[in-house]
Amino acid sequence: MSEEFKGYRHSLRTRQILWVLAPIVCPPEIVERDLLEPTIDHMENFMRSLPGPIQGATLLGLNAFEVTAALHPAHGGRTFTQLDRAAAERWFELWWHSPLALMREFAKKTKGLVVMSYYELPQVAASMAYHPDRWIAAVAARRLERYGEEIRRKEAQVRQSDPLSAALVEGTGRAVAEEVSG
Repeated sequence: MSEEFKGYRHSLRTRQILWVLAPIVCPPEIVERDLLEPTIDHMENFMRSLPGPIQGATLLGLNAFEVTAALHPAHGGRTFTQLDRAAAERWFELWWHSPLALMREFAKKTKGLVVMSYYELPQVAASMAYHPDRWIAAVAARRLERYGEEIRRKEAQVRQSDPLSAALVEGTGRAVAEEVSG
């Protein structure tokens, strides 16, 4: 990760853009349950984990999304964050359905980041009875029951001093050995 983005923090402008965008792309509960700030904070944490070039591209896209709204004739020189809710929604939809792939993909990826940040909040996950750790544990137990013996056999093979020799002894590598030797 690039040093300049290691301690990433949303700028005031980025927070303002997300403050307007999040209620457009997330369920209404984001406002009703006062989850706007936690969602933006969670996105900030997620942004820290992204490689520098991806962070930079995301920030560049957010700023382009913000300022290019002022160029639209219907907006009277107002940026995205200065638009009323209906105009802001239409601006996002214009990007979402843009014939320009760069604008369209930016809208989709950004919505994904914001929505993921919302649904990963513990209080949102709890309200949906979403418990991924329980599911992962159940699937792991099922797989261990079904494939346990095969897993233990392969683990033992890998941990031997020379796994290729073990494969030859079991016969799985015989054809390769015969091909190499003659």
